[in-house]
Order: sequence, then C-alpha cells, then structure tokens
Amino acid sequence: MLIVWVYVNGLMVHFCSITAPSEIAFTVSREIISPRANRLSFVLPNAISPSELNLGDDLRKLGLAFVKLSALQI
Repeated sequence: MLIVWVYVNGLMVHFCSITAPSEIAFTVSREIISPRANRLSFVLPNAISPSELNLGDDLRKLGLAFVKLSALQI
C-alpha cells in the first residue's frame, strides 16, 4: 500500500492510500490557488526502492507513474 499526501502551495489538500493502478481526483479551494505560480507536490512517505525489496540494485525510491495529469477549473 502506497500512502500519498497531496499539497498545493504547501497546504495539504488530499490524502489517499493506493494498492493498485488508480485515478486520484480531488478538489482544491480557490483560496489556496495563487493568481501567479502554484506548486503541486506529491509526498510518498512509504515509497520503497527495488533494492529494499530484493528486486535488484536500483536504490531509487519509486512510487507514482503519471499517465495523465489534468487540472480543471470548476
């Protein structure tokens, strides 16, 4: 199970646990969005490397693979 924390401009806006390929959808309050630049961050506190699973020598912590990332104004 992969834990995912989603932040926009440093404020947590979503939390979920992922066990299989899935779609993550969430709403962000207009008060959090800046009229200038915005930062979207995904934190994976329990990401793990293939090496830690004895699946090779790759030491990179792996977690999410994005097929599509969309932002819609509601």
